[in-house]
Amino acid sequence: MADTVYSHRVRSVECENCRAPLTSNALEGGQVTCSFCGATLQIAGRRREHREETRIGEADRLAGLNAQLKAFNAKQALLQDPEVLRPFRAMLADPATRAAGLEGLRQEWEKVRRAVGAGGAATEGETHLLRVALVVALTFREAGDDARARAILETALGVLSDGEHRDLVRCRLVQAAVRAGDLEAAEAWLAEVNGRPIKLELDHEVRVARAMLELARGEHRKVLETVGRRRGDLPLLPRVRPHALRAHALAGLGDVEAARQEIEVALMSFLHAEVAEEWKLCPGPSTALIGEVTTKYKRGVRLSLLVLGAIVGASCFGQCLTPACLSTVTCGDDGLYSLAMQRLRECPASRDALGAPIVWAVGPSGCSGKGGVGCKDGCQLPWTMHVKGSKARGRIRVRASRWTGKVTLVTGDLYLGDRIINFKDCP
Repeated sequence: MADTVYSHRVRSVECENCRAPLTSNALEGGQVTCSFCGATLQIAGRRREHREETRIGEADRLAGLNAQLKAFNAKQALLQDPEVLRPFRAMLADPATRAAGLEGLRQEWEKVRRAVGAGGAATEGETHLLRVALVVALTFREAGDDARARAILETALGVLSDGEHRDLVRCRLVQAAVRAGDLEAAEAWLAEVNGRPIKLELDHEVRVARAMLELARGEHRKVLETVGRRRGDLPLLPRVRPHALRAHALAGLGDVEAARQEIEVALMSFLHAEVAEEWKLCPGPSTALIGEVTTKYKRGVRLSLLVLGAIVGASCFGQCLTPACLSTVTCGDDGLYSLAMQRLRECPASRDALGAPIVWAVGPSGCSGKGGVGCKDGCQLPWTMHVKGSKARGRIRVRASRWTGKVTLVTGDLYLGDRIINFKDCP
């Protein structure tokens, strides 16, 4: 296919005179005339650098990433929206203020670029420039101005001195190139990135960029190797994108039920509007399922709330609110409740996170998915219940091989904020 604005074979930066996107085939630098203001400028060549390599085994690297994930604090994350941009981002939702919002973002980017300068800067200044560049470039790309988005990202590449920061920018160039359909460019940008980073946020971005490229190529099995077949398989940040990529890959392999389950996990963990927007921005084989699964999930949650209301109402008269009552919301089989609680209590990671004794807690409980009303037809429906211990409170989500007779757990996860513990397979 023809080169897009994200092509790796061209140099695209901002004009020093008018700040318009400036594109040149002179990768080594040279004189370029701006097509907007007519100024003749000397641009530097693209920086050539040795790609950073991680020199430890994969098991050790993953152990370090998992430790970072366990201690992850979103408020201290490197990748976040700078507060100075939030008022302008808020303007974008209203057509009447959209132009003003975009102009505000552009001016903030120019301000921070001038402050940092091409000669290097303190870590704090570079971190701010990175955050502003990524947010502003994404905003312009979503507004349809890919040329400006590309110019901002490559300008940032030339200014940032930290190699990991530059790799983060390259990951966003990979994602943008994939969305533009330029897979050759995406591969070229990805080839410059350390494929086995030691930092959690960078590893997350590398995995997402790689998985998007693999998905675009139809390499669905590789996508699952990159982001894991299920949440918790690999140390990924609690974001919606990995769920979308995983669901697309599963649907692409023909495992439609597993794709539906992955969408349900996303709906359990994030705002429904956020999930819908992600599937819109990152379409794929599971896009056709998102509406159906969301509708059924909401129906199941409403039913759970109605059942819980009946239980709590009965408890006011001394008739219920004991573990035995949960047989009404465990898909008709109180054996599932007993088995799930037994396995949860046996798992050292669950005991350490919740604190003993582990007991059930008041909260929405029940089944969701196809046949969720009354849960009479089984089919490994997902069942959710809230639990608590001496240290924390969370919720469990399990599936069983059948709801009557001998019950066998198929999956069992404990959710504690951003953390997920697989207590079913816990050693």
